[in-house]
Formats: sequence, structure tokens, C-alpha cells
Amino acid sequence: MTCRGSRRNTVDKAKNIYEDSPEWLAQNQRSSRNFIRKWGHFVKHDSLMKPIIPSKYDIGIVLDNNNTQLLHMLEPWCNTIYCGVGVNLVKQYITNEQPNTIIDLSKKVLPFNNEKNNEILITIGNKFDQQDFGYIQQLPEILADSGEPGFHGELGNLTIYVKTMDTYENDLIICKK
Repeated sequence: MTCRGSRRNTVDKAKNIYEDSPEWLAQNQRSSRNFIRKWGHFVKHDSLMKPIIPSKYDIGIVLDNNNTQLLHMLEPWCNTIYCGVGVNLVKQYITNEQPNTIIDLSKKVLPFNNEKNNEILITIGNKFDQQDFGYIQQLPEILADSGEPGFHGELGNLTIYVKTMDTYENDLIICKK
């Protein structure tokens, strides 16, 4: 018996059976972004494919520029993002992205001048490169390895302030009886 999935389905506008269907690609992107929103990192495994669960921290990103691409890239990686992009661009982002998640983005994507209450704040200035994005993706491991409350310093082009290092991964596990 064979099994046919939707990943390579020519009915869904894929050009051939060796190409991922647009429907599958869109669903994969939505699922990956939502996993990162919840857990604060992408799926990780050890050599035997056992899941690795890094700590989940209360992270806020301060985005001090008018870059909607950075907003789209960085929003899943934090609890709150404070952005300097215009009000209309923020509303447009929330309108476009909200159908893809159950998380209320109007409480997550906040104006730059909003009070910043996160336990860990990352400020991104005018420069941001691939290495900085790598730091953000690895931030839970970096903090667990060498972070300490009261730290204020730079990592690449990022300015990091650590108020406290409480972890929240156990709060994300919901067991219903």
C-alpha cells in the first residue's frame, strides 16, 4: 500500500511531483512560525532524535527602525515586539498575520514608545545581519549558558538587557484530564 500526502501534489499547483505544493509550503511556514511563537525556538533534537526543550524566557525585541521585513522575521522569536514602524504598517502586519495564529498579535506587536515590561530586552539599531539573527535564534541557549540577571551588554549588533531569567516552558505544557 502506498500513501499519498499533500507535500508533492500536482493538483495543488505544484509543477511536478518533485516540487513541494504551495499549499504544503504555506502550512509548513504557518506551523513553524507558531511553534517558534509558543516555545521561543525552532524544533531541536539530539543525535537520537529526542526533542531538546531549551528554556522559554520573557523576551522583548525593540525594533528602532521602519523595517516591516524585520518585523515579520523577528515577531515569532519574542513575547513582545516594540516597533518604530508606522501605525498603519503595524495594523497591516497584524491584519495579514493574525489569520495564521491564535495568538493575539495586537497585544504582542506594540508601538515603540510603549512601556517595556519584558524580563529580557533586545534592542536592534540600524544594523542587523544574518549573524545577529543567528544570535536571536540561539538566545535561549546563550542565556542558559552564560546569562545572568542584571547583564547589560552587546552581542553582535544587538544590545541585551537581562532583568531576570525566569523560565516559562513548564507553563506551556497543558494537560487536560
